[in-house]
Amino acid sequence: MTKSTEAMPQAGFVEAFLRHQRSIHAFILQFVHDYNDAEDLLQRTGLVIWRKFDQYEPGTDFLAWARQIAKFEVLSYLKAASRSRVCFSTETIELLADESDEVDASESHHDALRLCLEGLRSTDRELVRRCYEAHGTIQQVAIEIGRSADGVYHSLHRIRQALLRCIDRRITEAAR
Repeated sequence: MTKSTEAMPQAGFVEAFLRHQRSIHAFILQFVHDYNDAEDLLQRTGLVIWRKFDQYEPGTDFLAWARQIAKFEVLSYLKAASRSRVCFSTETIELLADESDEVDASESHHDALRLCLEGLRSTDRELVRRCYEAHGTIQQVAIEIGRSADGVYHSLHRIRQALLRCIDRRITEAAR
């Protein structure tokens, strides 16, 4: 049994795959527009991921690792199915895969921000809303709530730091 296998029990590996299965499926569907073919590729990808279980480094981005495997499965499928109506070049798939990673990261950050904002105290959440809504200035908000502009700046700095820590924590947890 290798170090990687010992570090991440099989149950944890299966949990990570199941948690990211929909994202992997959506990734595959970008290239293979037939739902049944995408399902087959997801199953093949799952088998390869399972076979390469000992190569996964716990603590790294599981979804990115799984997408690399899915990308190679898609490339293999498209090469074998060159009779398909839509066949992307390797370069196109690489570009789309990179784009997909960026969109997914943006969505993950957005979801994490939303959850972290919900976790703020209501007074902090209201301060953020007031300061970041259209035409809201720190000076205006300070006058409206009866505080100094410096006090509002300091509160926003503290809130932003807490949000950054919360987002980092959520994204790190989601990647496992």
